[in-house]
Order: sequence, then structure tokens, then C-alpha cells
Amino acid sequence: MAEWFPSIEILELAHYYKVQVTFGSDAHRPEHLMGDWNKVCRTLREIGYRDWAFFRKKKRIMVPIPE
Repeated sequence: MAEWFPSIEILELAHYYKVQVTFGSDAHRPEHLMGDWNKVCRTLREIGYRDWAFFRKKKRIMVPIPE
């Protein structure tokens, strides 16, 4: 992952304002899918996030961010 989008600073502000997050990938090749997974989890937890969202049939489901 070359850069974070949104940036770390925006994620910190989002956490401050209690904005929930989800995770996506812009991988262009299957072997790049889930790139930096551990770093993403660690960074979001350092910011203060403990859960993130995924969606199933348009319903948001919150799950713990792995440690």
C-alpha cells in the first residue's frame, strides 16, 4: 500500500467524531488483495478503533478489528 486513503489524520478525526469505518482494497491483482492487512488492523487500533463495518444485504454489521 503506497498511501492511506483517507489519510491517518482524517481517520483520527473520524474516530474523534465517532465515525465508523470499513476496509477496502484497490488491488489490481489477486496476490495484492489484503496487502498490509496486519498494518491496517494495527494502525486502526492505535487510532482507537475497536470495530469496523461490513455490509450484508445492505445491513451494516460491526465486527471487532483483529489484534
